[in-house]
Amino acid sequence: MINKSSLIIRLTIALALSSFLFGVIYSKLYYKSVYADELARSKTTIEQIGQTVSTTASIAAYLEDADLAIEVLNGLISNDVILAAKIDTDTQTLAKSLLYKGQPGNQFVLSHPFIPTANVGVILLVPNEVFIRQQASSIASDSVETLVLLIIPMLILFVSLAYIMITRPMGVLFKQLQEIPPGISALALSDQSQRQRNWPSNQKH
Repeated sequence: MINKSSLIIRLTIALALSSFLFGVIYSKLYYKSVYADELARSKTTIEQIGQTVSTTASIAAYLEDADLAIEVLNGLISNDVILAAKIDTDTQTLAKSLLYKGQPGNQFVLSHPFIPTANVGVILLVPNEVFIRQQASSIASDSVETLVLLIIPMLILFVSLAYIMITRPMGVLFKQLQEIPPGISALALSDQSQRQRNWPSNQKH
């Protein structure tokens, strides 16, 4: 004999667990997406910074003005996404920040101030990977928290609707089936119930 209560409980739990699992998977995918977007945005920011200071850095490299080069570097490292930087001419390292220890980074060619086809050096920007990843993780976590606050009510609503539209009707059906006396088919019981519902209207005639 089928245990109605046990089946309904298992179905309700299955709906709740599947909804919870969907929320967890979607949150993780959303976190990874936001995290990747933030890393890409930081990379774009560094490229924009490099292009912005290239003109001033080109003049410093052309004049071999170390003081001007240092001012450019100080402005660069004041940005949180830049860990270190240096400016090289064709013949020497004109200036480098204190945290520059030979790390690889993003290089930007410095064009000659008066001859666009000629170059006078390069500027190297070392991304602050630790800060960038921490910032991306923080933003992604905040975004997921906001998403979870939106998903939880939706999942509760889904489980409630599933219970009302699926689980509870199944419980009513099980109850009706259990009320059928042995030896009487469900079709016969349905015909009998239909006649009972029509009996008052037949009496009026």
